[in-house]
Amino acid sequence: LPKTGDRVRLMYDVKGRFTLVKVGEAEAGIKLCKVMNIIAQTGRVPVAVTHDGRRLRYCSSHLAIGDSVVLDINENKVTEVIKGKVGRLAMVTGGANRGRIGEVTHIDRHPGAFDICHLKDEKGQEFVTRLGNIFFIANSAKDVPITLPKAKGLKQNVVIEREEKLIAAESLRQKQAAQKKRRN
Repeated sequence: LPKTGDRVRLMYDVKGRFTLVKVGEAEAGIKLCKVMNIIAQTGRVPVAVTHDGRRLRYCSSHLAIGDSVVLDINENKVTEVIKGKVGRLAMVTGGANRGRIGEVTHIDRHPGAFDICHLKDEKGQEFVTRLGNIFFIANSAKDVPITLPKAKGLKQNVVIEREEKLIAAESLRQKQAAQKKRRN
């Protein structure tokens, strides 16, 4: 944001809504891109087409559809490749689990139908989605190149979430009542 000087990244929160995540100056210079297609241009030049429409010429021969690349925005160069396979950290970008983050535990291949991806989050909760809804964000949970949203992709139980909201609302009421007494 030029007027305020803030640097933000648009991501999904755990409930599947868009949220702005503040990032530092160094992190603002990189972007994660999902490889959507690999084509050969004139002269057999390999080109990777990313989810945001970028075309990366002379990409690595090991790059495949579904992989993610860490892109240096200033130089338009790929700095790291995150292969789309079991053991990688991924964010769900579609379906009922949109916004959740977990480690890929298993990928079911279904030729002629949708491939299914099994994930497990840090709490140990398992969830499933289509492979097309997966965006690989890191090789492991320790080396995530981007700042994650507030809840870190961990979905809370609805009962616990409601209790926390009620406790926060009650403490706010008590604080307001104490301020009102001081005024009088």
